[in-house]
Amino acid sequence: MEAENPGGMDVDLMDPEILALVETFGCSTAAYAREHKQAWRRMVSEIFSPPRVTKMIKLMPSLKLLPGFALDLTELDPFDQLPWDFDRADKRDRARALVLTQKPMFLIGSPACAAFSSWQTLNAALGRDRDGLAHRDRVRAEVHLRFCCELYALQVQHGRYLLHEHPTMATSWGLPCIREVLEINGVDLRRSDQCQFGQIDVHGGPVKKPTTFMSNSQCVLDALAKTCSGHGGSCSNGAPHSLCSGDTARRAAIYPAGLCKAILRGIAHQLKSDGYMADGEQGMQDPSIREVVHHLQAEDMYCLNVDDPGGSGARLCAPIGEPAKPVR
Repeated sequence: MEAENPGGMDVDLMDPEILALVETFGCSTAAYAREHKQAWRRMVSEIFSPPRVTKMIKLMPSLKLLPGFALDLTELDPFDQLPWDFDRADKRDRARALVLTQKPMFLIGSPACAAFSSWQTLNAALGRDRDGLAHRDRVRAEVHLRFCCELYALQVQHGRYLLHEHPTMATSWGLPCIREVLEINGVDLRRSDQCQFGQIDVHGGPVKKPTTFMSNSQCVLDALAKTCSGHGGSCSNGAPHSLCSGDTARRAAIYPAGLCKAILRGIAHQLKSDGYMADGEQGMQDPSIREVVHHLQAEDMYCLNVDDPGGSGARLCAPIGEPAKPVR
């Protein structure tokens, strides 16, 4: 992943040198200090999903995360009060614009996977799609998946994170658009069993539902890398696994609360590791100055103007780490 901090250094954005740099740029240090203390970006957003992870954020205030958009056929676009139907090019354009303008630090994608099931592949191989409906659904699903992958690439390109989920056995993992995302530096896979996060059927029986996650966040992948240690059809808790098909499979399309919580804990850990969040702060701080400062510090490209501490009234200039000299 392309890091936001090219120098790999830990920078305190309220450091006197940084404030002096802000003043040198002709900005108000008081305004910068106010903005520094305000939470800004919608940090976590979902696409091809109703509010699931973003909804759980409200139930976990201690993580100090902020929910962003959740775009799905079950949700209405406030622009025209129509569903987010990504069969339509204009809705895909709107969603792309939202990603580009809101810049969510994490974008979670969960496009429909039914068309990529092993049963659909088998039926197609046996020529059972005489009316062409399965082929139509497959083409539609691939359009959605390619769009998701386009947004994932945008996330990584701008130094942000993606999280994609599909069943482990889904044929979508072999499609070119997914393989292209996987070739991006820092993007990796983790396998998980949803019974470990509380996935159950209508009777309370554990549903294994092997799931694979793709992300460029190591913290999120680590949080989700839980597989069932049970044997012989039994879950690790001793109960038999319920077969994930029919109504049970449809119910299992909804993330259990434990899975949403694990994702959010991984996100919070990643943002703290990256220096975007700190204990006691709500949300993230605007990185516009952060990005400029990191770049300039890494390249030693700027001079820091400060008052002469000797009281001469002269302005001194020096790259970071070097003695200040009078400005000529």
